[in-house]
Amino acid sequence: MRLEIHHWTPHHNMIVFSYLFFCEENNIEFDIRMNSKISWTGAILYFNNETYYLDYSDDTKFLDNPENYNYYFKRSLRISDVKGNVYLLNLQVNYSYKSLHLLTKFKFKDLINKANRIEMIRSLDYFNTFTNSSHNAMDVRKLSKEVNDNNGKVIFYTRLWNPENHIDTDEKERRKMQNEFRIEGCRILKKNFKNASVGLFPDGLSSTLAPDLLLDVKKNIIKKIFWNLKTIRHRGCRRWFKRHSWMENWRIFIIWQSCYNNSIK
Repeated sequence: MRLEIHHWTPHHNMIVFSYLFFCEENNIEFDIRMNSKISWTGAILYFNNETYYLDYSDDTKFLDNPENYNYYFKRSLRISDVKGNVYLLNLQVNYSYKSLHLLTKFKFKDLINKANRIEMIRSLDYFNTFTNSSHNAMDVRKLSKEVNDNNGKVIFYTRLWNPENHIDTDEKERRKMQNEFRIEGCRILKKNFKNASVGLFPDGLSSTLAPDLLLDVKKNIIKKIFWNLKTIRHRGCRRWFKRHSWMENWRIFIIWQSCYNNSIK
């Protein structure tokens, strides 16, 4: 079993930590390698003589040819492209597992590789004090094992994408539809769940399209939000939608929907 990536980025956190967990649970040697031929937002998993390509690109275009692999999983997948060995890649849940121990599994040259430094530093930040997203703070072993529906509380934070910042006509239209979905999603959740906490990252676009949904950035920081989330364990549905750039050069956060035994009208 082997995992290959170009270098370690936030896109790879779920597969890297899941891979470590799987190897330890099944007594398999952990083997991760850096491969410069792979796209920054891609990953290849070799397992049981089969190949799995993970395409994390936000573009609908494929990073590689699906015919080169046994299975091809893609984010931002069009319905028309779901055929053959192509499957939808769900957006990652950014939990971790034994982040310090993980570092011992990397080759020395990869530990000192500048391209990996951000995620390496986040792994070293054991006490969650000098980075914006410590891996140890997200360790799955810290999640409560007690079932707590938190009175059906929903937390749904997101941002909008400006259609005018992209030259492709189809992408402009996709962003318009995506923005509409996120705005209406916030309003529906807010209407149907009285204790819901929803909103949009405040920027020029969201201020124009949905001024009633702007978040207080100073209040809603990742450490406080994760503290509230980590005790929630629902018997209903629980979905992680996406990480986004929260502030310039500060990729910190999530869009999280937690619902318990409720229906939205």
